[in-house]
Amino acid sequence: MRSNMSQHFSELKTLIDDGFSSIIETIGISADEVQVLGRRNAELAEAHNAQNLQFEFLKQHLQQLSSSVDNGFNSTRELTVMSADILQRFSELKASVDDGLTTTSNLSTMTTDALERMNAMSISVDRGFSSLRELPTLTS
Repeated sequence: MRSNMSQHFSELKTLIDDGFSSIIETIGISADEVQVLGRRNAELAEAHNAQNLQFEFLKQHLQQLSSSVDNGFNSTRELTVMSADILQRFSELKASVDDGLTTTSNLSTMTTDALERMNAMSISVDRGFSSLRELPTLTS
């Protein structure tokens, strides 16, 4: 059975070789030209493989670049959120400072009013003492 298969393969190879020879003759190219075309085909295949390697290399770098850009965008979003939070806190701090200034202004006004009242009381007390000093002279 093996020798039978071997014989079939040998016959098949002969048929294929004859077919290629017939095709080459029909096309009208010589065996040298076939060899040149074979070498050129091998060169083109090698160049194609080199381009595929370059393509894969570029593809990997583009994926890394894409990942870096995504990370950059995510970092920018995080910074934007943090900046908004900081601005909110500064706004709250400004409001607190404004409240403190208003309270200080109110205290200053109250202190001025109190000083004016104390001054008026002091004048009244001085008049009262003056009146009391004059009282003994009036009774005598």
